[in-house]
This record gives sequence, structure tokens and C-alpha cells, in this order.
Amino acid sequence: MIQDVDETLRRLLVNELAKIPDSLVTEPSQITFESPAAAETATGAKPRLNLYLHDVRENLQMRDDSWALVRKPKEGAAGRKRPPVRLDLSYIITAYAGGDSAKEHALLSDALAVFLRAPFAPEDCLANSLEGRGPESVLIQVVQPDDVAHSDPHNLWRVLGGHLRPSVTVVVTTEFDPFETKWTRVVREAVLGIGQGVPPDGPQRPLDVRSVRVSAAGVVTSADGQKPLPAVTVSVVGREERAISDSRGFWHILDLPPGPRKLVFDKRGFRPAEVETVCPPPGRPDQLEPLVVMLESLSDAERAAQEQTLAEAALNAPGLVELERSYRVSVSGRLRYPDGRTASYVPVRVGRHHTTTDIDGVYTFHDLPPGEHQLVADLPGYGEVEVKTKDGTGLLALPGEVSSRKTRREG
Repeated sequence: MIQDVDETLRRLLVNELAKIPDSLVTEPSQITFESPAAAETATGAKPRLNLYLHDVRENLQMRDDSWALVRKPKEGAAGRKRPPVRLDLSYIITAYAGGDSAKEHALLSDALAVFLRAPFAPEDCLANSLEGRGPESVLIQVVQPDDVAHSDPHNLWRVLGGHLRPSVTVVVTTEFDPFETKWTRVVREAVLGIGQGVPPDGPQRPLDVRSVRVSAAGVVTSADGQKPLPAVTVSVVGREERAISDSRGFWHILDLPPGPRKLVFDKRGFRPAEVETVCPPPGRPDQLEPLVVMLESLSDAERAAQEQTLAEAALNAPGLVELERSYRVSVSGRLRYPDGRTASYVPVRVGRHHTTTDIDGVYTFHDLPPGEHQLVADLPGYGEVEVKTKDGTGLLALPGEVSSRKTRREG
């Protein structure tokens, strides 16, 4: 990690110094990381800056002793991890220009200006393991006289084997992660109860564990793995067996032939997913691998296209016209405010059909007659407001717009 900080500082200096007219430093080779003794004896015609790393220690003020729970939803694993520590890396910066003190002072002042202008390393300068950590992952500070580098400069330079010369000390603070995450499989349990008495009939009747074999089971959640999805249809490719997930997102299918199977997960407003599993043989429930399937929500435009497809399928269903049977359709979409925020938990209606948007602003109406329908939202304090829909998105008027509309009507 330290070598990546070195390369980050080299990139920063070269990029910034190259912007100065007639800059003395234009190449990465002019930024070195040698000891003062080696830097003084080095030969070369070009001026250079030397950054000597003389102190590494943990930044105790930024220590975080908490533990974080991390997950791998697609692999069904979870673990506990300590946050990275923050290290302070102290660099002594000196300039060398063949003994020309004017050039050395100019080069040192240019380097000082670069670090004063850059409180953190830009993202395009981050090197290797530091890439992708964010714009403020490498903090840079020009230290004050009370820093350890200035406590006894004469002895410091003597120990380093060099002669005392003008220098700037910079402290770079960045994350260092020496900790290993211990991963474990996420366990889900199915509990069977045994009791006395006459069991009830119907759906609440317990299963006979002697004759029932669970072939596939699991949980369906949203894409982030946090919200269980009910009413997801789980079907088996090539067979008639299917299941519907309950309010917890749980589902199971019984008595499938042993071996590999492909399952299809489908829910209105979400992208279908196909998952392969292996059904265990009779007498081997230990081989059942519970599935955690995450479905991605459709965009507003995709949801509108899906609703249009379903409506056309219902309209063109064979035999309806010939048998003069009536049919009904469903309407679904997402309600948003003009600034793009989802309108969660807003009462809406179509004619005499009422519902409320969910946390994602999604509304669904079933059993509607075919044709065009006007969506109306009930805004608290403003009454009912007609909603204009486009590409599956219903846009609400701002409260100010609603008030002005009422004023015009009263006038």
C-alpha cells in the first residue's frame, strides 16, 4: 500500500508541476523516494524532488473500533469485518538542482504550492490499490512546526546521514486494511412442529413428514437483498409444478424428480430470473440447498411496456369474442413528484377502485374494464388531484400548482 501512495504523490507532482511555464520537473523520473544521504550523492543533470518517508504511524484520532456486517448475497454468505485503520505517512521533501540554490528554492516552493492546493489526491492520480476508493481517500497536509519531523531537525538529518537543508514535511493519511473477513454460509431454518390433538383441515393442515419431500425452497427478495417479495411465481421449466412466495418471500416446491432443474421467478414489475438447482433424492434432505433469489425492479418505461403487453394479451385472448365473455385488465405504474422523487404511500384511485402507492411509489389496480382510465391522487391538505401519466410514470403537481389551479376554478 505504501508504494501506491508513493506513486500517487509522483503522479500528483508531475501533473501539477507540468502546468507551470518553464517547469524544472517534467518527467516522473525526477521524483525520487531515496534517503537524504543517497539523494545527495546521486548523479544526474536534471533537477529533482526527493520525498523521503521517515515516519509511519496509526492516526488514533480516526480509529474506528466497530465491526461491520458484510454480505455476499449472490453467494449466500455473510461475515464480520473490522474497518480499515488510518495511517499517517510523513515525507520529508527536498529539492536538488546541482547545488544551484535558486533553482532548488524555486522547485521546493512549487512543490509546496502543489500540496497546499491539494488537500487530497485527485482520483486520476490514485495508483493501483488506491484506485476507486473515492476522491478523498488520500488526505494531504503540510505539517506545522510541532510535528515530529520538526522536533529535532539537526539530529534527524544526522541520523539520516545527510546534511541539513531546506525541506517541507507532508503527512499523507490513507486507509490500510490488514484485516481478514471470516465468511460463513447464511443459514435458513425450516421448523416442523409435533403436537397432540386433531389437526385442522384445509391449508392450515400440517404436512405429513413421512410422505412429503421438499425438492426446492428458498426466499425471493428485492435487488438489494433487504426486502422480501411476496406473490412471486416460481415455475419449473418443462413441468407443471409451481409455487407462489408468501409475505416473507418464502416458497417451496414438493416431490420433484431428483436431479438438476431450472426454475423461473416472475413477478409483475420485475425482471424475470432463471436459476438452476439440484433436487435432492428421497431420504436426503441434507442435500437441499435453499435459494436466495433477488429480482431487479423494472424502470418506469419498462413497466409501461410490460403493462401494454399484458393488456394486448388480454385483449387478443382466443375465444373471448366468440364466447361473448367479458374480460378485465390491470393497470400498474409509478407515481412521482415533479423533481423525480417517488410518491410513497399516497392514496390513489381509478374510478371506484382505490389503492395506496407502496414505498417505491408503485400502484396497481386489478379488475378494471379495458380502455383509458384517469388516475387521481389524494394529496393530504389539497384534496384530489388528477395525475398525468406518461411511459408508466404518473407525475404529481406541486402543492403550489394545485393551489393556483383551485384559485382559477373558484374565480
